[in-house]
Amino acid sequence: MPGANRLVEQYRSQKPIDPEEPLIHGVAWDGDVLVVDPETIAEHRLRRKWFSASVSNAMEGCHAQWAAGQIIPSPVDPFLARDAGSFMHDIFEHMFTLPPEQRTRDTYRAGRDAFARDLFDDHATQARWAEYLDTISLGLWDLEDPAQVDVYATELGVFGLPLAGIGVPLIGFFDRVSIDGTDEHGHPQLSIDDYKSGKWSDERKLARYGDHYGDQIRLYVHAIRTILAERDTEAFRQAHADPREKWMFEIGDVVNGQLLYTMVGRKRYIDLSQKAIDTTVHTFAAHWDTHNVLADTGRYDTKTGPLCGWCPLVQVCPAAADAGKCASERATPPPSKIQLPIPRLRPQISASAHSPVQQTPKDKEPIMTDTAETKPTAVPAEPRHLHEGKPWDELSNDDLNIGSYAAGAVFGLVNRATALLRQSFPDVTIKRGQIRQLAVLLAKIVQAGEKHITGRTDWQTQANTRVRGLLFTVLESTPVPSGGSVDDWKAWATRVRKNVIALIDQSVWLWDQTELPHVEFEALAPLVRDPFDVAA
Repeated sequence: MPGANRLVEQYRSQKPIDPEEPLIHGVAWDGDVLVVDPETIAEHRLRRKWFSASVSNAMEGCHAQWAAGQIIPSPVDPFLARDAGSFMHDIFEHMFTLPPEQRTRDTYRAGRDAFARDLFDDHATQARWAEYLDTISLGLWDLEDPAQVDVYATELGVFGLPLAGIGVPLIGFFDRVSIDGTDEHGHPQLSIDDYKSGKWSDERKLARYGDHYGDQIRLYVHAIRTILAERDTEAFRQAHADPREKWMFEIGDVVNGQLLYTMVGRKRYIDLSQKAIDTTVHTFAAHWDTHNVLADTGRYDTKTGPLCGWCPLVQVCPAAADAGKCASERATPPPSKIQLPIPRLRPQISASAHSPVQQTPKDKEPIMTDTAETKPTAVPAEPRHLHEGKPWDELSNDDLNIGSYAAGAVFGLVNRATALLRQSFPDVTIKRGQIRQLAVLLAKIVQAGEKHITGRTDWQTQANTRVRGLLFTVLESTPVPSGGSVDDWKAWATRVRKNVIALIDQSVWLWDQTELPHVEFEALAPLVRDPFDVAA
């Protein structure tokens, strides 16, 4: 992947982000719609000349999140899956241009170590990064023998090819094209092989989230068939006279498409039936139209869901705030409100179809306020109807499955937060914001316990269930600070968290006992009523 060398240069030259420096400009909120001015659309290429499978996929989600991701700078982080995958692609691209006998783990390691030296100066970080890259790369040798692959080319690209039937200009790069026999004309039949360094996608996950990687392969197959159908025309010859596109006149059809999951050492063959390809192509055309409408109007709507916690706008998004979404602890910390000074349009003035910064012709008064704190006009929220599915599926219809373990977790925490406040303050009116803050506090304590025992957090796991059970036990014996100060509440939260973690350790200690020790009743005899504190 040619971009990996540029990533090295960018990583070496990038400066730390100033926490007081604004990271976005030329945008404003109109209700829960992000309005982007034409100059910003042009500067950050929100209108694409050519359309890719990845941008098409983004059109299915939150359009404001996609726009913000293009505008807000994203520093290079070699330990981030996105950037590490680019280095892996680059190494494999080079390796598969070599003679078969040189496509070895040693060749991979040589490329890995070269990048490590280019990226980092100290040996410890080089070694740590090399070990990380191995975890997402070495599975390639578990799923195939690279020496046995009959490689036609790596990183073949199409640049603005109008796809047959829809005319949408596709841009895309094929990670690897291998030969799978020849046709009656002696042209090589092709297999399009795409590396994926992420987690394995089983049928359940594909049914839940969609087969976007498969759609990418199907678009490439349709592109090859567009080439085969049109390459004998004079117009095509003239349009693709560049020597880099000579391959278009030498290939046969695609007979296979596969995803190579290099982290887990597994491959998945893609459905290349005509019905599946037609569905993908139709969706691609619809997303192209959506992309153009967004760029024409400059209005990028929001859509809340499970990915809100990873959105760069989560700290300032009105839709996220209304839905109670916050940044995920598993994601890179998002920009702060100071870094995202996005103003709101005045409620009495509608946004221009093209520019949120257009001035009135009479007095040239700006239509945006100079603070992000102004409240937008209240808009009645539509009912949010959740569906109930199997408990092991967190989502149903791209939203929370009300029957999931995750739903039980969050409903249980809100229920416990509400009950705790009502029982502790029976004569006080409890506000929604107070319930929310206590629920968030309890959730953070649960996540601290999860990380302590598993190193990760997930509403769906049994670890979450176990830790919540311990939390509820601690809460029963740890009264909240009635009438207490902020410091009293912080001390209470610290005490609860320490006790939960102490009980986790005690639970694991009990499992560790291969032979249960003798019960020392003497340890229980002197107990007197006192505040609950197992962490002491």
